Amino acid sequence: MTNRGAGGVDRGIEDQWAGLPAGIRTQVDGYVLQDRFLQAVKLVWDAGRARGTGLHEAQQIVHLRYEHLGDRVARTPDSPLDLDSLAALAHGVPGRVVAIEAVWDGDTVHDWFVHLLALADEPASQKCLATIYWGTAVRVLDGADTGDRHPSAAAATRAGTALAEHLGVPFHFASPDTPDDGAPACAPDRRPGGSGRRELGHPVHRHHHADPVRQCGPVDAMARIPVNSSPLRWFKSSYSGSEGDDCVEVAARADVVHVRDSKVTAGPELAVAAASWGAFPAGVTARPDAPRPGYRG
Repeated sequence: MTNRGAGGVDRGIEDQWAGLPAGIRTQVDGYVLQDRFLQAVKLVWDAGRARGTGLHEAQQIVHLRYEHLGDRVARTPDSPLDLDSLAALAHGVPGRVVAIEAVWDGDTVHDWFVHLLALADEPASQKCLATIYWGTAVRVLDGADTGDRHPSAAAATRAGTALAEHLGVPFHFASPDTPDDGAPACAPDRRPGGSGRRELGHPVHRHHHADPVRQCGPVDAMARIPVNSSPLRWFKSSYSGSEGDDCVEVAARADVVHVRDSKVTAGPELAVAAASWGAFPAGVTARPDAPRPGYRG
């Protein structure tokens, strides 16, 4: 006796989706079609909680809706990694490009990924030329053997080396073999904020697993809160996407930590009790067997 339906899908997850009101299902699919993952998960969780739908189950349901809607989803476009595109972006950097650098970053949505930066002087500045997520790298590498190296690192090394040679400048990647957002930077004083460190002292990601967890911590640590209930000071990764708007933002207070999608700042927020915040990142990464969402990267 199996609890798997067509395509190996857990019937319990299918039943939880079917049990949601038609209006909720329509709204969830609308969020998915707009690639608004967090909003879709929160809606499923809010509407299904009384029927026993937990946060992990809500994410599985939304993951299945992404698979079902497939190419209809307005996915975030990949950063171009061809030499002509990268060179055009590098030539648009104010000042003189003096180096190309690859740096690790990560979040609870994408796991580990790599930013390809152009560092310039006169004036001193930097420009993120590309953000290379796992899926982006796999598509660009097109089956090329990367050995034990993370695909994002392999794609960044290939693209960064070619661009640096084209520009006649050095290429720097401090930790190509091991994801490490604390690896020595080529020019940390040129990073946003001046220190080269995250504005948050406790990054929410960890060393790479092939299928990272997408479960957002213990359910009893969460609470529904009104949108924009009071002024908050929001923080996110210093290297959050090529345009700085593709990440998760966090605002901390004495009693609660707020989390929201940086692309939809007026949208729903999650609140985690401050006492549970330390366990929250562990909950995000505690289930390497959880399905990898198909919505990005």
